[in-house]
Amino acid sequence: LAEQASVPELFEGPDGRLIALFVDASGRAQRGALGAMVQDDDGNWSRTETNLRGADPNIVRLKDGSYRGYTKDRDGAIMVFESRDGLQWKQRGIAFQDERYRNSTDSDVFEGPEGWVMLISLGPRMLRCTSEDGLKFTTDGTILELGGSVSDTVKAKDGWRTYFHVNANPRTGGKMRIRSAFTADGRTWKTEDGDRVVAPASGPASLGVADPAPVRLKNGSWLMALKSFIES
Repeated sequence: LAEQASVPELFEGPDGRLIALFVDASGRAQRGALGAMVQDDDGNWSRTETNLRGADPNIVRLKDGSYRGYTKDRDGAIMVFESRDGLQWKQRGIAFQDERYRNSTDSDVFEGPEGWVMLISLGPRMLRCTSEDGLKFTTDGTILELGGSVSDTVKAKDGWRTYFHVNANPRTGGKMRIRSAFTADGRTWKTEDGDRVVAPASGPASLGVADPAPVRLKNGSWLMALKSFIES
């Protein structure tokens, strides 16, 4: 999809076409804005523009068809935006900011049975935050030890599935890979057995895979955007 890119988010636009937003270091995006691509009717992808600012995008589609976007700002702040088309956004304010977590990144938001949940990455761990309206989040300090971070959560049968990456292990030569965990209530997670995506033996993703962004398509199948690493 893109080079010099990171932390993708993948979702369906109002016309049914897929939209990918991502941190863009290529210089092709608007200054301060994220990179954006749209899948054409023939299945190919083309560049487009978005005014969504910040880093580490996470997009939630609301019941009325509109979108809510969350991005990382300075000093661990998570900003919240609104949109009708997934590309042009209006800022609503700060969704989360806590002086105890100034290194927070990669927000992951979903609406559970007891309200809104936000998972924030703190290095290889995740911080659980909650909200009644999805606009203002707080935390009681609950840390999730799933074995990885930079998550993206989707609805699954009888609950939600959280995809995340596991960091490389230099001592064993292990590469970054994608795993998953399941929750029925948005409070407790169980890491699922096995890997969801691993680095291939050759090709542009052979150095590892990270930053998963899954989406379910209309035909019931799934598609995932992720980050790989550019070889020297």
